[in-house]
Amino acid sequence: MSAPKTAAGQDSRLLIARLGALLLGIPLARVSLPFLPKLFSDVSFGFMSRLGVFFGLIVLVWHWGLRREWFYWRSALFLLASVVSACAAYWSVAFAAERFFMLAITVTGAVLLALSQKFILDCSWNQAVGAMILAPAFFHLVSYGARLFPGGRDVITEYLPNYWQVGYLLGMFVVPDLVAKEEPSLAAAH
Repeated sequence: MSAPKTAAGQDSRLLIARLGALLLGIPLARVSLPFLPKLFSDVSFGFMSRLGVFFGLIVLVWHWGLRREWFYWRSALFLLASVVSACAAYWSVAFAAERFFMLAITVTGAVLLALSQKFILDCSWNQAVGAMILAPAFFHLVSYGARLFPGGRDVITEYLPNYWQVGYLLGMFVVPDLVAKEEPSLAAAH
C-alpha cells in the first residue's frame, strides 16, 4: 500500500521540479550579465546563449523523470548542444527573407535541439518529431492569436521564448506520454 503513495509522491515532486525549472529558468535567461564574456552578455547571441543554457537545464530536469539520472556525462554535452542550437537558430535569420525571420529561428532551433536530445539523451523519434513540430507551431499559434486582441502584441513580445519552450516541452514530453498511455486502452477495447 505504501508503494503507490511513494510513486505518487515521486510523480508530484517531478511535476513540481519540472514546472519550477520552467518558471525560474526563463526569467534568469533574460537577465543581462555584463560581467560575463560577450558571448553570454550581449542582447543577441548572448541572450540566445543564456537561453540555451537555461533551457538546456530545463530539458535536463524534464528528461530526468525518464532516466532518473540527472548528472551524467551526456548532460554537459547536451547543454553545449542547447547553446549551439539556440545560437544557430538566431544565426539562421541571415539566410531567411525578412518576413520569415521568426519562422527560421523557431524551426531551426526546434530541429537542432530535438536532434541533439535524440542523439545525446536517447529520446525516441516520436518525442523528437513532436518537439520539432509543436515548438514552432505553438509559438506561431500564440503569436498570431495575440494579434487579434488589443495590446496582445506587447504580451507576445515580452514572453517570446516562453511560447516556443512550452511547445517544445509539450511535444517532447507531454504529448508522447499521453499517446503512450492511451495505446494499451485502445488495444484492450478491440
